[in-house]
Amino acid sequence: DFLMEAKDYEEMARHDRSAYSLEQAIQAIWKLEKDVDDESFDRLEHTIHKLEEVHKHILRDSIPSSEMLKAFEYALGNLAHAELEVAEKYSKSNQTSKAKTALKYAQVHVKNALLLHHSEDSTRQSGLHLLHEMDSLFGLESLSDPENTASLDQLIKEVDALVSKIDDSKE
Repeated sequence: DFLMEAKDYEEMARHDRSAYSLEQAIQAIWKLEKDVDDESFDRLEHTIHKLEEVHKHILRDSIPSSEMLKAFEYALGNLAHAELEVAEKYSKSNQTSKAKTALKYAQVHVKNALLLHHSEDSTRQSGLHLLHEMDSLFGLESLSDPENTASLDQLIKEVDALVSKIDDSKE
């Protein structure tokens, strides 16, 4: 994941490599935007804006670590939201393989967001719950069943709430 690379490079004071990884992350988000609805598109655009601000600060070596981590956590949450939306779209069109691939990406984004979230609080508990729910969907033969599509919709709502908690938190 490019955001995790950017974090690692920043910790090593390799600002040039960190900035490059962040640029790669932004380009990857642009590619994802074509597969989402208007609401998720707007969320991703806001995410890109936040990441571009972080990028400017990295180039000037002037971003506090906590600010960068919060921006990355927010971005990963929004990426998970978008990937779950893509998974739901594919599940509704009976494309289970593609739906599970998108679900896997969502799961990776939530896991990485949890790696960045250092407090033992309700946000962490929500993230762990999401991972458990996502795991349960991987064992299903098909995600096209209306009950499973409803489960994906519920996950989207839970990720939305999680992103709101991240965005509202003050560190």
